[in-house]
Amino acid sequence: MKLFILILIFLYSNSLYAQTSSMYVKMKNSQVFTINLGEMQKITFEGIGAFNEKLFKTNDLKILGNYPNPFTEKTDIIFELNTISQVKINIYNSSGKQIQSLSYSDCKLGENVIQWDCKDQNNEKVAVGIYFYEIQTKNEFQSKKMILVK
Repeated sequence: MKLFILILIFLYSNSLYAQTSSMYVKMKNSQVFTINLGEMQKITFEGIGAFNEKLFKTNDLKILGNYPNPFTEKTDIIFELNTISQVKINIYNSSGKQIQSLSYSDCKLGENVIQWDCKDQNNEKVAVGIYFYEIQTKNEFQSKKMILVK
């Protein structure tokens, strides 16, 4: 009897910590969607974002980082391209809200440097904190973390 109870407890406790590769989402209209977690790139919950660095990679883009990091007034975002490409840089605060979007047409092959002046879309200085920048090309996007200090 004790063995039976121990087995039941073991089976029950293992089910609590089981991992899955799928997420099930039930919508307000009762539709249920299954999402393969391995296929996810970014998820945002009403202004709260979760980021994974180097989300989608095809070797067209290589982020070399931003310098300085941490920074106070401005930072240079440095990346390499294997093809001439249009580039869009989105900057997000730690809550996942996009605060700035910078677009550049025809970035050159090789190393490119884009400077961010720590201002949002309203041209106002942003607060001290952790930010994420996402670099997008036609075929790829990657993101990294940066820190703005006093």
